[in-house]
Amino acid sequence: MVLKKPIVTFLLTLLLLFLSCDDKTKNEVISDNNSYESSISNNTQFLENDGIKLLLPENFKRYSSAEYEVILKTLTKGKILDLEEKRLRHLRNIDGNHYIYFDKASKSTILVNTIPYAPILRKNATSILADITRDLIEICKISKQDFSKVTGKYSETPKAQIFKSIHKVFDKGKKNPTTYLHKYYIAFPKDKNLIIDINTTLEFDFDKYLAKIKF
Repeated sequence: MVLKKPIVTFLLTLLLLFLSCDDKTKNEVISDNNSYESSISNNTQFLENDGIKLLLPENFKRYSSAEYEVILKTLTKGKILDLEEKRLRHLRNIDGNHYIYFDKASKSTILVNTIPYAPILRKNATSILADITRDLIEICKISKQDFSKVTGKYSETPKAQIFKSIHKVFDKGKKNPTTYLHKYYIAFPKDKNLIIDINTTLEFDFDKYLAKIKF
């Protein structure tokens, strides 16, 4: 995979607004070529700068960077707020386009970045997961929480190459102590890549939404 590591790190750190870690899991990747078909919401979002239609779970709404920065100020403060605002500015400025979706009820965030095409290969899946795990451990030295890997999978279809990981993060000091971090890297050959990061307290299978992406 040719994705630049700074992009991975900045996306991951932004999602760790409330998180910290002590990971004892192995970097094992399960290859998966299954497709997902089931009833899902009709919350269709149009990535207008890329000509892509993306389905999201109910209640997620689009926010501008300025609007989301206001939300950040209600979620955290001090040095962490300064750091997250800086990371958000970085995401706006990387090569490609940046889209932000937020669910007020669950305080869940979905970040979508489109970047120039870079292949995602099966042989690189384990190293991608290792990079994600290493970044989590490093970042979480500050936030002092625990995490465990739920899954790491690579799948490939004639139209796309996909790597996903899901991590479960625990914060005993919060009312809802469990947060799920979903990361998706999707390469559409001869077109572009999508990077989707989800930070949520909700349990849902996002794979079935990915199956509905339309160009």
